[in-house]
Amino acid sequence: MQNSQSKSSIALAVMMSGKLLAGVATAAMAVDNVSHSPVAEPGSAVTRNDIHELKLAISKADREASRAARVFETACAEIAQAGPDATAYHEPFAGIVHNLRECEQFIKDAIDEAGPTFVAELGLASLRRSLAKARSNAVLAQHLAWQTTAQPDTVEAESSGRALEALADHMSSELHRRIG
Repeated sequence: MQNSQSKSSIALAVMMSGKLLAGVATAAMAVDNVSHSPVAEPGSAVTRNDIHELKLAISKADREASRAARVFETACAEIAQAGPDATAYHEPFAGIVHNLRECEQFIKDAIDEAGPTFVAELGLASLRRSLAKARSNAVLAQHLAWQTTAQPDTVEAESSGRALEALADHMSSELHRRIG
């Protein structure tokens, strides 16, 4: 897994995570400011143009979160399809997961501050779902990457190798039967 393609995937994911965090934090702060100000005529504290700009920022963050979810899904596939000797590092994904959780908290706080009508008008629920999907995929990538570096515990036993192989084959076929 230590090829240039996987390293660039992780670098892209890290870059997107930082960009997404900045965009979401800006949008969340703007939602907080706008939700406490009445929408009035031009010249007032908050104008309809401000709300329009906020909608655009939230929409852009939603698209970035959806794109991040796809990048992490691709990373999961790359890690899963790598050979048994491949190694993927889970540490970068841990930072990404942390950043995405912060993004989710920003949006949760913004949703709590804004009323339900305002949340629907701005598209915050969609952004929250996209962030959750991105975080979920990043967590999965983190776990898959960790599995490539984790050393399994070994146990001395008196079991037959053929018996263990038969048990593994049976469990695999049973799993395939149940999943379909």
